[in-house]
Amino acid sequence: MRVKSKSLIERSFKVSSLWDHHGHITMLGGQSEKINCLKVSSPEKLYLLLKKEAARKGDGEWIFGYNLNMSLWGNRNSNIEIIDRVTPNNPLLIERVDAHSAVINSLTLKKVSLNLNEEIKGGFFEKANERYTGGVVDGTFERIMSYFSDSPPHLIEKRIKKAQVILKKNFLTGATDMMVTEAESQVYWQMECNKKLILPVVAFLKWSKDKNIPANLFKGKMYIEEGIKVFIDGALGSRGASLKSSYSDDRENYGVLLLDKKEIADLIEECNKKNINIAFHIIGDRALENFIEGYEVCSPLNIKIRLEHLQVTPPPLLKRLRKLDLILSLQPSHFLSDRKWAIKRLGKERLEYSYLLKSLIKGKKTYLFGTDFPIEPPNIKRTLRACLKRNKFEEIDILEALKGMKAPDQFSKFSKPCIISVTRNNNFSGIEIKYFDE
Repeated sequence: MRVKSKSLIERSFKVSSLWDHHGHITMLGGQSEKINCLKVSSPEKLYLLLKKEAARKGDGEWIFGYNLNMSLWGNRNSNIEIIDRVTPNNPLLIERVDAHSAVINSLTLKKVSLNLNEEIKGGFFEKANERYTGGVVDGTFERIMSYFSDSPPHLIEKRIKKAQVILKKNFLTGATDMMVTEAESQVYWQMECNKKLILPVVAFLKWSKDKNIPANLFKGKMYIEEGIKVFIDGALGSRGASLKSSYSDDRENYGVLLLDKKEIADLIEECNKKNINIAFHIIGDRALENFIEGYEVCSPLNIKIRLEHLQVTPPPLLKRLRKLDLILSLQPSHFLSDRKWAIKRLGKERLEYSYLLKSLIKGKKTYLFGTDFPIEPPNIKRTLRACLKRNKFEEIDILEALKGMKAPDQFSKFSKPCIISVTRNNNFSGIEIKYFDE
């Protein structure tokens, strides 16, 4: 017997301004300078790719890559001895897809003066069967990245311009750039003064324990610094997110907790005195618990506090979270990418209260959606699909999704209206976007 499919339901919406509330603009603009490793599905393919790249390079030239997704490798790891053999004369840095970890070789260790026996707070050298794999995670990865922190201004400007073209092609009015360095801040301000920005940008400045809270923030027409970005833990993919119970696929590992509750409370109080807003990176439940306990002892605040990601939110912590006056900044499309491997990290029980959406924004007047580009593409259709294609408890309506993607009011004048059409049945959401005047 032939069963007729349920009829499609189509709805169209005129939207005046769309914004990506969490991204990394210079990273996006700099991708063309690196090898895209997204389709490297095994260690052998990585070694072959590196061998070919080394053959093209001169001795001593760096090999850079990004988007290495080692979850495609099953339980296998990289082998630094093989990597050293295929890249004998070239230091390398292959960033993983989570942007919190990377694969390197021995020449890189030498170049950046890192010792495998060195204890680095908030990070570690990845090992398998007591042997170093070539993996660097969180604080260790940051140590290597700091070696490249002083890109020349002309290169930073070039990356910003490239990224803005990409964002505009994706129907975005503008974006929030998270973790902006001092050098990038200076370039942004020069571009603002010289009217070189084609899209407005809101920025959160990179902060770490060895940095002072900024005394002043730039406030222009196209470029506005909102506050600082602070990490409380790492990423789930690299097993750096701070969990209350150990990783299901690494029973000795609980992740990395970068700030304790006292440090969090002290930082909030100091920023409140200086009127500096804070965006806290929080992925694991132990990191969330530490934040809540630090926040709850603070005196009344005048500043805005944003929580970024919130990927593991067990019911007791979710209940406490709902009582607090916070802005939740979520990246729905991480659900689409991570669901293939997250169960290995978290196990079935924890996955039930991870990557929530509707449960998190319920009752919130203000919530924000972004993509964390370039970790995910800055694609509006993909973000909407991640909101609509969930189980019945966590999916949200298209209007709720668009609310999270609305541009800040002061930038609505820069927008070009577009039409978003959504076609739905029980199994599929088709989404089309075009400018209103097309």
